[in-house]
Amino acid sequence: MNKKRGIIYSATGDRFLNEAIISSRSFKKHHDLPLTIYTDIFNKEKAEKYFDDIRIINNPNYSFLDKIGPLIDPPYEENLFLDSDTYFLENISSLYDILDTYSLAVCRAIGRIQFPIDVPDWFPELNTGLILFTKNKRIREIFIKWKELYLNQISLEKGIPHDQPSFRKILFESKLPVYIIPNEFNFRTVSPNFAGRNFSVKVLHGRHRKFEQVGRIVNKNPEIVRLFINDYRFLMNKNFTSLNPRQNERTIFKLLIKVIPFIAKIFFRLGLVRSDSIQKRKGHPKY
Repeated sequence: MNKKRGIIYSATGDRFLNEAIISSRSFKKHHDLPLTIYTDIFNKEKAEKYFDDIRIINNPNYSFLDKIGPLIDPPYEENLFLDSDTYFLENISSLYDILDTYSLAVCRAIGRIQFPIDVPDWFPELNTGLILFTKNKRIREIFIKWKELYLNQISLEKGIPHDQPSFRKILFESKLPVYIIPNEFNFRTVSPNFAGRNFSVKVLHGRHRKFEQVGRIVNKNPEIVRLFINDYRFLMNKNFTSLNPRQNERTIFKLLIKVIPFIAKIFFRLGLVRSDSIQKRKGHPKY
């Protein structure tokens, strides 16, 4: 087992620890790397059954703040931090080769959540659910500043604000060269997404009870681009596939609502349908 490299989870509370256990078990199917988890004292005994190294977060916040702190002083020289709602379909050990050139690697986020920060539109928001990084002074300073800015964000916003806007600002200001990991290594299942042609999805990221079934769907035809719509619905080879028939019905209905007016306009322009016939059906008199 390579102790220079390792995996980091942060999971405070029963729900997130249970997620992290599922994620770690899927990871162990494909890898032989040590797993460290940061958790609260109440889950220490349970975590010991599944993780190689248990670190206690004293006075946990049960928020995104609990995951930023452990990154400041990581347990390995080369670290891969993972959100608890990740699931591994394949081996991703090759990712560590990125650290031969870059000290930080992440994936793009689908959207950009703006909180009062001054960052250009062209600088993307990055998903903090999978962070590959080297243990060094500069990276440590970035994580310290991220924690400070996020604490400031908490003081300005109600509830639990998202951690990615503050991470985006800190990275932009740091001028650090950042490697963007391909989409298939952090395949978000809760927002529109796609898998590239001739590339299989290796890591699912999102909450679901049937990860293996989702994995079979997204990797069914890796030779084509697979478009993910939302809520675990996919378009592949022009065939609509879903894990839930009701989802199919709702999505098809929504598509029809958008497509029918478009088709009607084409018919009008071609003279195949007269507009007065439509008006008559709506109760308008025919002139």
